[in-house]
Amino acid sequence: MRRPLFVLSLLACAALVMPLTACSHASDNSGSATAATPQEGAGPAAGQGTLKVQATTGAEQYPASGLGVGVSKCDSSASLATLTTAGHEGAATHDLPGGCYQVAATGVPSGCMLGSPSPVKVDVTPGNTSTASFQLKCA
Repeated sequence: MRRPLFVLSLLACAALVMPLTACSHASDNSGSATAATPQEGAGPAAGQGTLKVQATTGAEQYPASGLGVGVSKCDSSASLATLTTAGHEGAATHDLPGGCYQVAATGVPSGCMLGSPSPVKVDVTPGNTSTASFQLKCA
């Protein structure tokens, strides 16, 4: 019974099309979290690849919006980007130069907890999309 109600609540949030984080919030209160979505026809610049952050929940791997993450180089703790998963895919993207990156969860949607390891190391290769996947456990 929980899963159908969860799916209905996600659909209701999407239908309202309020700010994409209206039905959930990240624990980062700085207001610097942004939802990143791919643009039609746009691709990474030369020498860059795309980092995709994917959040899912449940055994059925339903997309989950509202997961906040910070991105940094593997050899540095300085944050390069802050993303929040959004939309019907529960994803966010950001173009980066090729290299090793760490993607760390910074906030989870209300009623959920992180169900997979964080941070995740991802090798971004120019011209390709590399994915950092996170599993959420939601009530």
